[in-house]
Amino acid sequence: MAQLNYQRIEEIEIKILKYLEEDKSTEKIVSYLLYSYGLEINNATLYYLYNTTILAFLQYLRENKKIEFKIKNNIPYWHNLI
Repeated sequence: MAQLNYQRIEEIEIKILKYLEEDKSTEKIVSYLLYSYGLEINNATLYYLYNTTILAFLQYLRENKKIEFKIKNNIPYWHNLI
């Protein structure tokens, strides 16, 4: 079971890094990932749950110097560094 979880994490990381070849806002990343896994959010609770989880993963990638974070026009953006 742990191996399957690790494989899913690697899959998500690759997906994010490919998507971030150009600057993307946090909202675009969240939307992209939800749609890529066939998820449709229809309430605030689920949106914020997924948003928080994805932000934590983005922060992990930033701390490991795989992506960078910047703010342009008061909008948070992320970009691939690899």
